[in-house]
Amino acid sequence: MSNTSQRGVATLLITSILLTVALVVTLGMYKNLFFQIKRAQNEVRAKQQFWMAEGGLECIYSVTQTAHMLPTASHYSACDSSGLLSFSYQNPGRGQWKVTAQYGYQHLSKTIRYPASASGVLKATSNLYFAGGLSMLADPGLSLGDSQWACTMLRYSKEFYVNGNLANLGLSDTHLPYSGFPTGQSCHGDYMTTTTAGYATPTGLEKDFVNDLHQTPFEDLFGEARSEWYKVMSDPQFSKISATSLFNASGVLLSQTSLPTPAPITNCGEQIVQQIQLGKDLLWVYGSCHLEHSDLTAIGDAIDAAGSAIDGVILVIHNGLLSTEGALTFKGMIYHFISQAADGTPDFVPSEAQWQALNLTQANLLKSAVDHTPDVLPAVSIDNTSYFQTGAFYPIGGYVMDAPDTYAVFSSSMSFQFNRDAIDVPLNKIRKFKWQKGSWYGQ
Repeated sequence: MSNTSQRGVATLLITSILLTVALVVTLGMYKNLFFQIKRAQNEVRAKQQFWMAEGGLECIYSVTQTAHMLPTASHYSACDSSGLLSFSYQNPGRGQWKVTAQYGYQHLSKTIRYPASASGVLKATSNLYFAGGLSMLADPGLSLGDSQWACTMLRYSKEFYVNGNLANLGLSDTHLPYSGFPTGQSCHGDYMTTTTAGYATPTGLEKDFVNDLHQTPFEDLFGEARSEWYKVMSDPQFSKISATSLFNASGVLLSQTSLPTPAPITNCGEQIVQQIQLGKDLLWVYGSCHLEHSDLTAIGDAIDAAGSAIDGVILVIHNGLLSTEGALTFKGMIYHFISQAADGTPDFVPSEAQWQALNLTQANLLKSAVDHTPDVLPAVSIDNTSYFQTGAFYPIGGYVMDAPDTYAVFSSSMSFQFNRDAIDVPLNKIRKFKWQKGSWYGQ
């Protein structure tokens, strides 16, 4: 009996131990399973948050492409139907817009790249001669902190001559350089030039005058290499003006190799006015153009009459002479452009005969300004001048003189304001936005 009892107790003990071990193993397995379930749930939630943030960024990009402008607060709300997404942005450098989307614990950032001009009220690959001096409000450029800015007046590549005073008028609270710019700002002392020159390259220039041998104003502004100018010209947003039609019988723009030889446009000012009256703010003039006082007045009146329909005009003069005579504070930008063949030879070469064909009065004024006796600046002549300005004609969106190895001559004193808002709206119509390389859909 005793042995039987002992065997029963042993069996019961072993069974209890086995059940305990099984319980411990089961509890351990359950704990591990519970951990795995929680981990899987967290991974699913993290992926959901990731894709919500990713979707928000893609929405921002799509709206940017559709609206042809960098994202704003209104775009953010349109891309947050759930009310749980938040967006922020940074401007890490010229032509970059970093957008960050947050959903839950997920933060995703991508950078939109876009064409953006280097700082400078006037940019020139052309040679320059200011026969009456130069003074203007500056482009603020980059902030240096403490309300100080790295202002830029002029960015030039080659020759730069002045006869008269040269003055950076700084920044003005009355005429801000762009909307949203803070008041009470000033150019840092290292970026404020005041000097005088007599038929010579000025000395004593500060950092607001930048000798940039490798600047690429065409690519910076339009997002295409200079050699790809036809891509920009052929954009339907650009209205074309020329002496002869640039379109075939079907209304299709002629190929680059089939374009006619550029010629003087006798009614250039009238055609510009007509296009502005039609609401066009991107104008491509192919050939030489002279704008006299009445033309400038009519252009200014047309822009004013358009009201909010036109915020500013980008006027490109391609492969021709450009001459202005009279006064106008032009709400926009003047881009004078002479393209080059594949071997580097210019597609247009100025001459005295061409100036006389364009406008005899201006030709005589130009000749007296650059070829008089004694010839104080032998480097400048009527035969190598492609732009000539008499009078107070000032585009507040800035000048780009992009006609290498020719001169832009300003015969009167230059003094004007700068506001880059004048070109933002027309420029956004053709500006190309891309994700920076390395983004999910990098292009």
